[in-house]
Amino acid sequence: MSLLTTPTTATAVQLVFCFAFLLMGLSHLLQPRMWREFFAHLHSLGTTGVVYRTFMMELIPASVLVAFHQVWHGVAVVITVYGWLLLLKVVISMLYPAAGLRSLAMAEKAGDRGFIVAGTALIALSVLCALASRITATELVSTELHPSQSRVSYINRIDFIEYGWRKSHHNGEPFVGR
Repeated sequence: MSLLTTPTTATAVQLVFCFAFLLMGLSHLLQPRMWREFFAHLHSLGTTGVVYRTFMMELIPASVLVAFHQVWHGVAVVITVYGWLLLLKVVISMLYPAAGLRSLAMAEKAGDRGFIVAGTALIALSVLCALASRITATELVSTELHPSQSRVSYINRIDFIEYGWRKSHHNGEPFVGR
């Protein structure tokens, strides 16, 4: 994991992308014509359409995944690899706009079926994000807690993990409040 990736940030990123991928996937499945027309319009704008697509739809998600989701084990690695591949696509589109135009042109060539396939892939990524967030949360608790620890100790440990170091005892009594 990188300096910016902790179990809690990775889980947060996974949950955010779980909902985003699900919405985008359902939209691609249920409204493929709308997406085909949108990408055809972007293609008609030439390199302006490439810039618009790249900065509006790809740069922020790629940057967030690359910066905050460097998980290189388990099912979550798929999300990390997706982020790096998306960033590579952004770089290629910005440095070689002709490639970005070819990518936009593929939307019309593939037709509605291409967007249905893309929607299915996005829903699969959503499921992977949900699964990865559950696994990450489980690992967080199982690796940080010993089964013999009390509920109060559990709460203090979660406070420590989520909010940084804070005094876990006050006047000799366990700290359970915030």
